Amino acid sequence: SYSISTVIYNNKNIETLVLSNNKLTDIGLEVIMQNLSLCKDLKKLDLKGNHISFNSLRLQEYFEKLLIETSIFSLNLSFNKIN
Repeated sequence: SYSISTVIYNNKNIETLVLSNNKLTDIGLEVIMQNLSLCKDLKKLDLKGNHISFNSLRLQEYFEKLLIETSIFSLNLSFNKIN
């Protein structure tokens, strides 16, 4: 997760990010989300098939920030453990 976060930090022009089926948990996704809102041109984020549950308030806050601060219009969270 840390290496993905570093790549995102160093490539803020990302428009599409596919992280499906990577066994990401809330904790791992939090690390990635810290830098993802810096990608103002982000349009598509695919997190399908991970182990995301959204039990973390911090993660929910990161997603709110992402929706406000980026150009995202496609978010795939299918096949996760979301309650």
